Amino acid sequence: MPARRFEEKRTPMMTIIDCADACAESSGDEFAAPATVSRGRPRGAELKSSFIFDGSKLAHFNFVGDSVLGQDANLEAGSIVCNYRNERADKTVYVRVGEQLHSTGLEKFGGLLGDHTRIGANAVLAPGAVLMAHTVIPRMTLHDLQ
Repeated sequence: MPARRFEEKRTPMMTIIDCADACAESSGDEFAAPATVSRGRPRGAELKSSFIFDGSKLAHFNFVGDSVLGQDANLEAGSIVCNYRNERADKTVYVRVGEQLHSTGLEKFGGLLGDHTRIGANAVLAPGAVLMAHTVIPRMTLHDLQ
C-alpha cells in the first residue's frame, strides 16, 4: 500500500503535520491529523492529535495519542501513551490531580507529560496520565493512577 502524503507547515516554533486520515512514510512514521511537532519530526513513531514540544525525542515504535509532551521529553523504544480505555463500559478518561480524579469529559485523551520527562523502553502510560516535569517512568512499567 503506498504511503499517504502529508503536508508540513512550519512556523518559528512548530512543525504542523496535516493528514487526511493517517499518513506514513517509508521510515515508519504515522500521523493522524492534526499532529503538531516542535521543530523537527519524530521517526518511527505513531502520533495522533498530539503536541510535541522542542527537543522531545520519539522513535522506535512509540505511540502517542491525544497528548501533550513538554520540552525535552524522551520516550525510549516501544513506550506508549495510551488514549482510550477499551476495557471499561464507561470510556470517559479521568486525570488525577493530587488525591482527586477529575473527568476530562473525553473518551480519547492520552497524557500531559511535563518538560524533561523520561519514559523507559516498553513502558505504558494509561489514558489520563499527568506527569510533572522531570518525572522518570522506569522501563517495562504500567503507569495507571485510576
